[in-house]
Amino acid sequence: MEQSAQLPVGTVRLITTLDLRGVIRPAEAEQVRRYVRALLDSKLTPRPSLGEGIAVALGGNAETLASIAPGPRQHGLQTMELALLRERLPDILSRDVRERMKAYAVRRDRADVMGVAAITFLTLGRYLNLRTFALPGVGVREGLLQEIAREAFSRKEPHRYDAKADNCWWARAVLRGGLDMNSSTRNNVRELSIQLFDQLQAVHHMPAHSRVLLEAGALLHDTGHMISHRGHQKHGE
Repeated sequence: MEQSAQLPVGTVRLITTLDLRGVIRPAEAEQVRRYVRALLDSKLTPRPSLGEGIAVALGGNAETLASIAPGPRQHGLQTMELALLRERLPDILSRDVRERMKAYAVRRDRADVMGVAAITFLTLGRYLNLRTFALPGVGVREGLLQEIAREAFSRKEPHRYDAKADNCWWARAVLRGGLDMNSSTRNNVRELSIQLFDQLQAVHHMPAHSRVLLEAGALLHDTGHMISHRGHQKHGE
């Protein structure tokens, strides 16, 4: 590792901070560009130039934008062509959320953030002198969960790092990363959810794995507060 930086440019965070909803006007798009560029200037010194190097983009926003602006495959990987994305950006920004859903066949939560995500990727690409991003098809969350779990459990409690020992080890690991593990509200939500699942088994006939997902959801339902109390439900999602 030669250089690293962590920037607060998550799409939900930017939308909330800059109060962007639906159609994004040119002046608002420029505001996002300047915001992202200022953060890059402050965090990446000296400014790297990746040139013809391979840059990787992860996550649902990257995959959505790569389907809108696909580039040639690199090393067997799908790519996002930045020149094509720049060409199609005005159309994305000029549509409201419902229109984006229809035009690009995306879910509402993705349509809500894809305009800001496109501006961010284009700003980053220009800053790093890139033409494309490669998409390996994995997400940031998997890596984060593994990293948090290792830090939380593997040294002092290796048995807790075993999925066989605790089906919700990964959810507990996230909580250890930033929230009170013993929150009475969280535990009450978890206990009530499990009781409802068990007592209504004859009605819903759902498999045991669904019980694990429900328990994890109950544990993690307010994790968005780790990022921001405002809009915490979106961060949590």
